[in-house]
Amino acid sequence: MTHEQTIVNAKNAEELYHLVWGIESWEKGDKKELQRLRKIYSHAESYIYLLHNAFDYKHENIMDDGEWKTWVATIDDVGGNPMTLMAMWVAHRRGYFNKQYARELQNKYRNDSVLRERATYFYKEILDDQWLEAFSSY
Repeated sequence: MTHEQTIVNAKNAEELYHLVWGIESWEKGDKKELQRLRKIYSHAESYIYLLHNAFDYKHENIMDDGEWKTWVATIDDVGGNPMTLMAMWVAHRRGYFNKQYARELQNKYRNDSVLRERATYFYKEILDDQWLEAFSSY
């Protein structure tokens, strides 16, 4: 993802967020590298909201269960990426998911050993029952 040692050493999604988006990082860091990381983040963020749209389509009967299984399976490939976990941290902090989608993601992270391991290390809050409290149902 990067060779910037402070970013590589980020211990969790919140710390990574501040290293990538913080003013201090911009003032002291390699601006070209930060721009590249911010672009990667934008892709990760777009992905989680695209998946959210697919989830909504499934619940509106625009998409069937088989199609949804294909969409949600993509989380196996990108869900453990620190940028994806950081995007989920931001969505949680701002309450940007609906509760049903958040529950679907949480179950995926709890039930998949690889995703659970990565989340335990980098964004353990997603595994907690209280994580869902930030989101409303709609």
